Formats: sequence, structure tokens, C-alpha cells
Amino acid sequence: MKAALLFLIAILLLLSCSKNQEPVLAPGCSKQDQNYHRVKPFENNQAIISERNTGYATYYVIVRNDSSNGSTISEACNLPEAFKKDSLLVVISGYTLTFPGIERALPAHQPIELTSIKEQ
Repeated sequence: MKAALLFLIAILLLLSCSKNQEPVLAPGCSKQDQNYHRVKPFENNQAIISERNTGYATYYVIVRNDSSNGSTISEACNLPEAFKKDSLLVVISGYTLTFPGIERALPAHQPIELTSIKEQ
């Protein structure tokens, strides 16, 4: 009887343990078609917001100075409206993102999620 009870408790403990869950991404960063995942954090990168116009749409990229990679052109999935200004100098923190098939998609800009942004 004790063995059966211990076995039942062990099974319940195994089933009740939470698995490592993917952190919740900021709104706008969990696009169904991209299925973003956080890769690497970065902190206090100096950057400049750059407005790009394709003729069909206007979007904003962030040219950031990353001490490990030099200058990187990134596109934030959650850039606040207040910061969508051409040539705005900012300091940003956040995560670089990836998604399944990124090596085949060859995105023009490294996707990032911002956790902090402030004007310089």
C-alpha cells in the first residue's frame, strides 16, 4: 500500500512540475507568422532611429552600436509611436529575436524586442 501511495505521489509531482516556458514577448512581437523567440539580451546601446520609405510604406529601423557586433541595423517589433522620428538619438535595451527559418528568410534587418528606450 505504501509503495502504491509513493508511486502515485511521484506521478503527481512529475505531472505538476511546470516546464520552462517561453517568456511572454511584448505586444507586437508575437506575430503568428513569425513566431519570434528571444536570443540574446543587450543593454544601453546607443542608437539612432532611421525612417525608411519604400514608396508603399514607411517603417523605422534602429541603427545601434553594439560593442560585440559593431553597427547593427535592427527593426523593433514594438517601437513606441513617440519614438518614430527620423534621426532621433536614443539609448535602448532589449533582446535580439529569431524565428524558425530565419536563415532562409534572410530578413533585411535583425528583429529586436525593446524593453527600454529613452532619448539621449
